Amino acid sequence: LGLIVLLAGAAVVGSRQQSTALDHSSSIAQMRSDLQTADMMHDAIRAVVLGSGLEAQIGAEAVATFRSELDENIAVFAESIEHAAAIDSTPEIADLLAETQGKVQAYGDASIKLFGNLDDLASPDADQAAAAQALYDGWIAAFEDLKVNMEGLTELIGAEVDTIVDEGNAASSKSIVLIIAALVVAGSVFLVVWRQVLGSIRQMVSMKAESDRVS
Repeated sequence: LGLIVLLAGAAVVGSRQQSTALDHSSSIAQMRSDLQTADMMHDAIRAVVLGSGLEAQIGAEAVATFRSELDENIAVFAESIEHAAAIDSTPEIADLLAETQGKVQAYGDASIKLFGNLDDLASPDADQAAAAQALYDGWIAAFEDLKVNMEGLTELIGAEVDTIVDEGNAASSKSIVLIIAALVVAGSVFLVVWRQVLGSIRQMVSMKAESDRVS
């Protein structure tokens, strides 16, 4: 009975620890998926903004389509980071996600301002060209600033995945140790009982021999 209790306890402890690791793993997997979507939007937004400067080559209708895509991409980007931020994580990841939300907004605003104004970079009007250059420089800065955060999040989430793997391995190892300990205890109990049985047998044999001698 003791062996059964010990083995059952080991199984319960191992199951709970592995279940916790699995829940944690699922959350991080969802966060990683959100981050991958956000990363795609980061590049997609840049593509449509640059595409807005090709109206002479692709036509006004295509540029208008790019403008709709820009709004959609910004919205998906913001939603992906917001969704990731709602998932339980480490304080470091949570803080960086909160900071990233503000940078997504800044990048989106800079993209909207620059959209359709790239041609002004080559304007013969110095003031107009300078204004366009300022918009372009601000947009590039917002893109690069956000890129740093995205790379930081990728690194932190990768480290968290490694931690989850280690926790899962530790939980499995602990279950194995508990089971081995239970078997050792059970073996020790068996040896004690067996020694008592042997002692009783020897005593019975001795008493039988003494009885036969007296008779």
